[in-house]
Amino acid sequence: HFTALFNEELKKEQVIRYYTVIRDGIESTTLWNESIVILPQAGINIESLEINEFSFDFALEAANTAAADYPEANANYTSCNYTSGRNHNIDTWVNHWIGTGTYLGAISWFHNCSAQASAHFVIRASDGEITQVVRTQDTAWHAGAFDYNNRSIGVEHEATLANPELWNSVPMLQASANMARYFANLYSIPSNRGVPGIVGHNEIPGTSTQCPGNLPWDQWMSFFAGMPIVYEFWRKADPLYADPNSDIWNPNFDAQYKVVNNGNEDIYIDSLALSVHDADDNHLFDLSDSDTGQARYYDNLVLTSGETHHFVFSVGYIQEPGTYKLVAKAQIDGDWHHLASQDFVMLEALDNEICNDGIDNDGDSYIDCDDFDCTNNSACPVMTDLTSGQQVSGSVSQDNWKQYKITASSSDTELQVDLTNLSADVDLYVRKDSSPTETVYDCRPYKGGTSSESCTLTNSGATEWYISVYGYQT
Repeated sequence: HFTALFNEELKKEQVIRYYTVIRDGIESTTLWNESIVILPQAGINIESLEINEFSFDFALEAANTAAADYPEANANYTSCNYTSGRNHNIDTWVNHWIGTGTYLGAISWFHNCSAQASAHFVIRASDGEITQVVRTQDTAWHAGAFDYNNRSIGVEHEATLANPELWNSVPMLQASANMARYFANLYSIPSNRGVPGIVGHNEIPGTSTQCPGNLPWDQWMSFFAGMPIVYEFWRKADPLYADPNSDIWNPNFDAQYKVVNNGNEDIYIDSLALSVHDADDNHLFDLSDSDTGQARYYDNLVLTSGETHHFVFSVGYIQEPGTYKLVAKAQIDGDWHHLASQDFVMLEALDNEICNDGIDNDGDSYIDCDDFDCTNNSACPVMTDLTSGQQVSGSVSQDNWKQYKITASSSDTELQVDLTNLSADVDLYVRKDSSPTETVYDCRPYKGGTSSESCTLTNSGATEWYISVYGYQT
């Protein structure tokens, strides 16, 4: 029974949604960082379902069949909870989350005349489906302040306090930003963040609300502006420690990212960069090429529709503890735009090294087992020296490491390491100048089972290479 939904069509569509999730499965994370996993269930034929002992057509019939104001939206207009007409030009776009419940529940609630609330549009997380509830020519009751309702378009997104990860839905963000761009062009809504312009509900003066929660504004604004979209974004794993002795040749921070053009038109990029900002979003430095020590940029790029670009592994150094922001950015038509960002914390260096986390914890430029603090530590197995062309055999128990080191001369241009004749699932890791860890390495082939693994790396100058074999499953 779905008594909270206002009509039979919405109840039936909610049933379909539940059975679709059961059939296809789902993974999500709650506000409390709990993982929710529903495994797919075979044998569910949604098309043959019978509800309340009768079959029904799966197409949702709108209560009001008038066309939607946005071509990509369904129309399901409410007869209440809004004011006819406006006394102000439309100049503001307001993003909301539903906070609790579901996409269909929000639509139903706006049809409940005792709700005293509405929005112009509601967007579904799973696929970006849009339903219009109030005409844009009319004033929806969404912002908690009539003067701002009167000048704005309000849009509810299917993200909730208990499941904020729903904001990670690219289809929902893309659909929302595309619609915002459509109406911004139609009504000349400014593209800046603010009133007039684009805001979240919690940015409306005089309101006190968490809405829209953790909406990823950088990504949303990138979609809105037709920017390249960051779809993978890595940085050095936590915990991170400030190092007063670090410099560009002894960096303590690294990151990389990938972008894609999800639009239909070519994107012309003056420059791509990867920067570290302070907690107040002031630019500090751009990450650098680890080989040259020079800031890394990709200039004069053209991304065609569907094309990707990889901003490769780049480094920097941070000497002072504190809160920082990592920013992927693009310069287009002379202006810099934030594509995505991550906040991170640099901790004060410890007195002693932690011997198995791949981090210079005590700020002396020596990491893990290379640090004097880790002498005779159980986390640091015996290091076996190798020579060029040498073959070794051995075994390693599950969850343990075998460590090797080879010194390449200045005349060696390439290092090749082959792991063969495997009888169990063991993994190869190679790293220059210090021992690799599970998260920090220069080569990690990622083969499964007993497949052979190989690393081929370019060598420049006299270099120490560290080779580790990890017993993943033996």
